[in-house]
Amino acid sequence: MKQIPSTFINEVLVRSDLVELIEARVPLRKKGVNYVACCPFHNEKTPSFTVNASKQLYYCFGCGVGGNAISFLMEYDHLPFVEAVEVLANQLGLEIPREAKQHANKVSVDLYQLMEQANRYYQGQLRHNPVAIDYLKQRGLSGQMAKEFGIGYAPPGWDGLLKTLRTSQESLEQLATVGLLIKKQENNSYYDRFRDRIMFPIRDRRGRVIGFGGRIINTGEPKYLNSPETPIFHKGKELYGLYEAYQALRTLPRLLVVEGYMDVVALAQHGIRYAVATLGTAITADHIQALFRATQEVIFCFDGDRAGQAAAWRALEVALPLVQDGWQLRFLLLPSPEDPDSLIRKEGTEKFEQRINQAISLADFLFDSLSQQVDLSSLEGKARLTKLATPLINQLTPSVLQHMLFERLASIVRMDVATLKSITHQPENTLISSNAADTNPRRSPMRHAIILLLQNPQLILSLPEEFDSEAFILPGSELLQRIVTLLKRENQLNTAAVIEYWREDAKAYQQLTKLAATKLEIPDSGLEQEFLGTLQRLEELNRDQRIEQLKIKLTQNRLSEQEKQLLYELLAQGKKT
Repeated sequence: MKQIPSTFINEVLVRSDLVELIEARVPLRKKGVNYVACCPFHNEKTPSFTVNASKQLYYCFGCGVGGNAISFLMEYDHLPFVEAVEVLANQLGLEIPREAKQHANKVSVDLYQLMEQANRYYQGQLRHNPVAIDYLKQRGLSGQMAKEFGIGYAPPGWDGLLKTLRTSQESLEQLATVGLLIKKQENNSYYDRFRDRIMFPIRDRRGRVIGFGGRIINTGEPKYLNSPETPIFHKGKELYGLYEAYQALRTLPRLLVVEGYMDVVALAQHGIRYAVATLGTAITADHIQALFRATQEVIFCFDGDRAGQAAAWRALEVALPLVQDGWQLRFLLLPSPEDPDSLIRKEGTEKFEQRINQAISLADFLFDSLSQQVDLSSLEGKARLTKLATPLINQLTPSVLQHMLFERLASIVRMDVATLKSITHQPENTLISSNAADTNPRRSPMRHAIILLLQNPQLILSLPEEFDSEAFILPGSELLQRIVTLLKRENQLNTAAVIEYWREDAKAYQQLTKLAATKLEIPDSGLEQEFLGTLQRLEELNRDQRIEQLKIKLTQNRLSEQEKQLLYELLAQGKKT
């Protein structure tokens, strides 16, 4: 992402026509100042997908997906960031800065082709190795399924791949760069990373081989060996089997997340074509985002042992801050010591799919797991459950789901929701309202100021010189400060370009996209007055908050002379207003 200068990305976003871009792929209908359609990212009968030409943003009020032109190409065409920018630049007749373009081309031409050559080598080795073929047959795998997933074999020995693909010193270095060779530091020689292993090629969403997973056939450690991090492979972002799932189903009704390569292939062999696996790593926020870009229902499937339960809980913790209304997240723990591969071979497709259909909901998994740690027959146990559950529920953005989880907790501990929230001091999230289309005039002034500036970046030109957002201590002030700083530096940005600065923070990007979609019933002629009035209100609230903090310190005899003077000044300012 950092390969391309931000100034060039800004230019692309400011000059791109999002309506034209989307309409070439999704039929749009004019409705007022916006365009609408049935969302291309989830099934719906009533259009809730909106495209705003002036902001150059799209947003679905049904599933919550949204963003700018780059986001749409990444989501709809399944393109990596750099290639999405390249598509937009080509449409505009713009040349990507030389250094960035050369780097992108080098990765595209050299490393991807090298990985494909290695994949063909491993596949050829499998065809001529009876032991490896017998192993796959014993695991119930057909030749057709092995071909579909591109499965191969790395033979024993230290230099099989090296001798086959080595053409120059540069090729040796490239093979090491993509993790196929390991370099010995003592004598600068190279040897094959993968030896005597069944090889599972890992493909990106475009079908390009970006890494490998190797499973040992006989005894040896580690059981699974994965490609290391490389310029084209980041295991915390990729999902094994996602490309193959798209090829088999095109539209994914749901995704089943399992732990191993063989689990994915075995499930596919038995007709379950929507399984994917993480790559020897715990679930990450990037995984969650990738899963819900593909579908609206995700089931995490883990072994039923202690390690599997811990992995499931880790997945829940990662998912909570990202979960949106409309997403369905469920959990399936298998009977120990089974895994998906062994269990589906033992009981068949129909029974295994029954297990999937009976997977427990996020709410059930959350409260069942926490309830096992307390004694709910006692008042102390209920208090303990509240203390354990509240911080987790508060990680969700304000939403229907979050409110319902508080209702569930209140029902368990036999308390009304309002009292529960009051006692546990549920913090207000000043970034997001529970409804992105909220027109409630009582939204917090901080949220209102952020929405106004985000949707109308030109308002930065009317910002009073004396306005100091750095002095704010109100919730959300850090975000306001970042937007103000950005627009003071670059005051020609549109809404789409402003949001782009938060792309690497998935949660913030999602929140800002929602804010940009919030409806404001304010005529253009009244925007500046509304903005200035909101800023004045913020300054008043900030002063009151600061006064309260100083008063508390005063009652505790912890106020310095300088702080006393500040308190007197703030009180005097309050009397004048």
